[in-house]
Amino acid sequence: MAQEFHDENDLKTIEYLILLILGGKAGGEISVLHLQKIFFFLWKFHPEVRKLLEFVPHLKGPFSDDLDDSIKNPLYVVGCWKYLPPKNKSQAERARWVSCYHRQRKRNL
Repeated sequence: MAQEFHDENDLKTIEYLILLILGGKAGGEISVLHLQKIFFFLWKFHPEVRKLLEFVPHLKGPFSDDLDDSIKNPLYVVGCWKYLPPKNKSQAERARWVSCYHRQRKRNL
């Protein structure tokens, strides 16, 4: 990770934002690149989101190692989306929303 999180609430916030983005997308599946770009706009225009991550210039647009790690390996919002690696070189990495209401509710009880 490029930057250490200040506390576990930072990581939880990032994961809940990922969940909101995926849940708001029709079909609940988008490319990881698209997710990075949407998150970059949040980062660019919201001062609190800016404190959570660092973005670096990349060939395909701004990229955050922290966000990429959270997409591939969530720690707090587990089972609410699925990372889908590309099946071949012509396909993009994807993330798919999975209904997690019951899993999260059981965990909080």
